Amino acid sequence: MKNFYRVFLAGLIALAMSASAAMAFQGFSIGVTASGNKFSTAGTETEGSGDSEKSTEGKATEMVALGSAFIEYTPVFGYFGLTIGIEHIPGTSSLGAKTRTDVAVATAQGGAENDTGNRTAKAEVSDLYTYYLEPTLVVGNAGYYLKGGLTTVDVKSLESLPNSTYSDPGTINGRMIGIGFKGTSEMGLGMKLEFTHTNFDEVSLTSSTGNLNTVTGDFDQTAGRVSIYYNF
Repeated sequence: MKNFYRVFLAGLIALAMSASAAMAFQGFSIGVTASGNKFSTAGTETEGSGDSEKSTEGKATEMVALGSAFIEYTPVFGYFGLTIGIEHIPGTSSLGAKTRTDVAVATAQGGAENDTGNRTAKAEVSDLYTYYLEPTLVVGNAGYYLKGGLTTVDVKSLESLPNSTYSDPGTINGRMIGIGFKGTSEMGLGMKLEFTHTNFDEVSLTSSTGNLNTVTGDFDQTAGRVSIYYNF
């Protein structure tokens, strides 16, 4: 991950130095992105109800490298440009995988003997799409921009708890914000460098069997991103 940010910084310096020789980046662009991502996940598991209710909280952070593809269009009006685009991250990624082992207390002592076993908190995410806008300040042939967008992602529960079954939460939404810098060469090849943060909606799962446990969680994504694109 340290090497990724070194490459990111080196690319930013090189792009800034060559920006004066670049062409305008208006028009359509297609490209690919490599990103280093930090996923921060926090969740709560609630077991039982009433006087016997018990809640357990947990947090986890994971570093993940991802690749994506995008297409966008940028009209430029003097010193102002506005990019409209869509990005897709193919494939699947896993979040979590924390496991604990519980040993049940006998029912006569107020426990639940069928609660013995391993409990694994895990989810699978796939088909992440981001629809975004980039209002851009055009300085010479470079662009400095803010980024805002809506992200959708499919989430599949891989929770493994004794005697409990959870349904999948399906598609959840997130809101992205970020800042970036871009420029295009005379051949139409360009580079974008940006930092983004995405906050996703809370996910809530309720078991349909066993103790009818409830699991709630939310996750954030912070990323450093390097994109290469062709402008036409």
